[in-house]
Amino acid sequence: MHKRLGSKSAGMTEPRQIPQERQRRSYSSHRALDISPVVRDIMMNRVFAVISPHFEDFGSQEWVSWFTVKLTPLLPSLTPEMLQTVTSNADCDAYHVIVLLSGLTFTLHGSPTEQDEAQKRGAVSCYGEKWAWTAKYTGQLSQQDESIAKAQKKSSRETSAEIAISPNNHEVHIYKKSGNQWVKAHELKEHNGHITGIDWAPKSDRIVTCGADRNAYVWSQKDGVWKPTLVILRINRAATFVKWSPLENKFAVGSGARLISVCYFESENDWWVSKHIKKPIRSTVLSLDWHPNNVLLAAGSCDFKCRVFSAYIKEVDEKPAPTPWGSKMPFGQVMAEFGGAGSGGWVHSVCFSASGNRLAWVSHDSTVTVVDPTKSSTPSQLKTEFLALLSVTFVSENNIVAAGHDCCPMLFSFDDGGTLTFISKLDIPKQSIQRNISAMERFRNMDKRATTEDRNSTLETLHQNSITQVSIYEGDKRDCRKFCTTGIDGAMTIWDFKVKAAMSYHSFLLEPISCHAWNKDRTQIALCPNNHEVHIYKKEGNNWNKIHVLKEHNGQVTGIDWAPESNRIVTCGTDRNAYVWTLKGDAWKPTLVILRINRAARCVKWSPKENKFAVGSGSRLISVCYFEQDNDWWVCKHIKKPIRSTILCLDWHPNNVLLAAGSCDFKCRIFSAYIKEVEEKPAPTPWGSKMPFGEVMFESTGTSGWVHGVCFSDSGNRVAWASHDSTVAVAEGGKTAVLASLTSETLPLLCVTFITENSLVAAGHDCYPVLFVYDSNKAALSFGGKLDVPKQSAQKGMTARERFQNLDKKATADSKEAVLESVHKNSIRPLNLQ
Repeated sequence: MHKRLGSKSAGMTEPRQIPQERQRRSYSSHRALDISPVVRDIMMNRVFAVISPHFEDFGSQEWVSWFTVKLTPLLPSLTPEMLQTVTSNADCDAYHVIVLLSGLTFTLHGSPTEQDEAQKRGAVSCYGEKWAWTAKYTGQLSQQDESIAKAQKKSSRETSAEIAISPNNHEVHIYKKSGNQWVKAHELKEHNGHITGIDWAPKSDRIVTCGADRNAYVWSQKDGVWKPTLVILRINRAATFVKWSPLENKFAVGSGARLISVCYFESENDWWVSKHIKKPIRSTVLSLDWHPNNVLLAAGSCDFKCRVFSAYIKEVDEKPAPTPWGSKMPFGQVMAEFGGAGSGGWVHSVCFSASGNRLAWVSHDSTVTVVDPTKSSTPSQLKTEFLALLSVTFVSENNIVAAGHDCCPMLFSFDDGGTLTFISKLDIPKQSIQRNISAMERFRNMDKRATTEDRNSTLETLHQNSITQVSIYEGDKRDCRKFCTTGIDGAMTIWDFKVKAAMSYHSFLLEPISCHAWNKDRTQIALCPNNHEVHIYKKEGNNWNKIHVLKEHNGQVTGIDWAPESNRIVTCGTDRNAYVWTLKGDAWKPTLVILRINRAARCVKWSPKENKFAVGSGSRLISVCYFEQDNDWWVCKHIKKPIRSTILCLDWHPNNVLLAAGSCDFKCRIFSAYIKEVEEKPAPTPWGSKMPFGEVMFESTGTSGWVHGVCFSDSGNRVAWASHDSTVAVAEGGKTAVLASLTSETLPLLCVTFITENSLVAAGHDCYPVLFVYDSNKAALSFGGKLDVPKQSAQKGMTARERFQNLDKKATADSKEAVLESVHKNSIRPLNLQ
């Protein structure tokens, strides 16, 4: 690797000019001294050990004296560690004197052989007119489990295919994704201290690292090998964080030296130079983030402050346009300062939003703060009940994800009114297995372990230790689709994330919602508040406003479905009728459909082509309804045999013909609902080829409970159902239908839906959605985890005796409050894809 050094850096004062002839005479006077390299190394080591403690007190004269006269014969033995110590104590003038004169001295004294030897040791060498710094470190490295720093490389498809991590030592390991595996592709070894920061520039494909050795390296890939370039930061404390600017023409390094080094490449001299931002920083800089304009830089530090600085460098930046943070931006200008005033904590992480108009940070006092200068200069702060958060990132303009010592990522929302709220935990806790025990048994178990907690030590979160970094994996800060977390447990987790779909909560009513359906673009929802009405709500901003009330049934509405393409709503109810609702102008007009049943209708479902719908009922039959153009009315045909009880659920196959039904006779069946009047003859499927109306294509066995929910996969080759005996089952079509079932430890599940071809979500009386995964190779169904977001429970530490007394007072074996920790406070009945 080579690091190019020049004679002048922008932003630094002109160094003392030493006449070339005087230099030559001084060096020539020493050339007669023929010193053995071994002896010279010993002499240099001893002299350096004597003078290095006094570097802090050196003035310009001392630097010139030592490096132009006294040390000239020994300078070829200067090591990288020595030069780092020297330059970290020198001012700008002395810095140039040291680098220029020590390099020239080596040129005049060292033979080609000595130059090669010195290069291997890490000495300053000269090649023509260019100055090169070469430093190589070798040795056996110990591998640890903890991952504390990472960076991701974006491919041309905006997804991450490689990741660079530091395994809590002085190495960087680069892993490449191969199929479903991550394979180590490279090891970068150049630092001789703990690596504290990594960032990977997605466009220029360069990696920058920093560490406790007070150095930064810019790594470039040449012919499949990563080559490092040393960047001398001129700091006397460990570097703690590094971040590329958006245009990748500079980067910033935070450090324990109470300053920020802004580094940029000087093409004339072919080297990286740095400028320092010092005031008013009073402690270690822990985190950095760049504004999208490539000039403003946010910094969080241990003085409890979050600041926004100008990092404008005229050599590489165009004059920036005004921003909400200010218009005048000379280098080092403090544009904003927040925090402190006797309260707060170390600012562990900072992040600008995609627009740059909002800034978020997390502190060691478990607070999350967001400020928007376009609205108010006063930050919005939320004091959470969690352990301290260590990393934060925007995933949209109004949503941020943070994570830390609680080992799970968390979602927060900042609305346009300036209110910051906690939305949910985004982790998928593992299923805990625990039988009901008496209060006395629980007390005995706690007493045996000498602890107040009767759970095992394994966390229910995916990460088993603190999460140290959150970064966007797919998408950007404007629209994050996936994000990545790494932690002290050595794990990397990639999270699928859709803010608009899965992570919003709204309570419409105090009454139960018996059924619901979405319109095509998910901006409106039709629901039944457990009576004979249908209410339609429309989303406006962050609020849901009621816009219609549909009143036609004279019994409770039991089923709703909304056809996305034709924009028609179908409803059914205990009055044994169905209605098709059509929007004309601003009013919904109903059309009665006579189902010819003598028991209540239970569920209704449009077919994929929306030319017919099916209604299940307590009459032990299914009414398949279609519109008869000649008579201008809806007619129905019945599927009866071999149904022996009430139909509870229905779902259509993608071919518009097959219909799955779950009923109270413990059966899941697939029928043919082919109606020649409205559709063409269907093609063969894995479920069968002959499909006359009412034909039974599949019937389940082994289920021991009412079938509450049924669903086809997107391909139609698989069908899943959930039963009252807490069983989830999947059947795969073929010559011999493959059946996989799993009896869960949850209360009965009431609804189920496929979210991918191999994954399904179910929910019911346990009040939270649950993930299941189907392995087609093994024909096995496995539990994937709870998808709920439990609230943080606040409970002080107490002894086993105190807890037992509390249990005894409540006459219950459960020490938790009656309020559920799940988002839903009662059973989940309908489940739809957003």
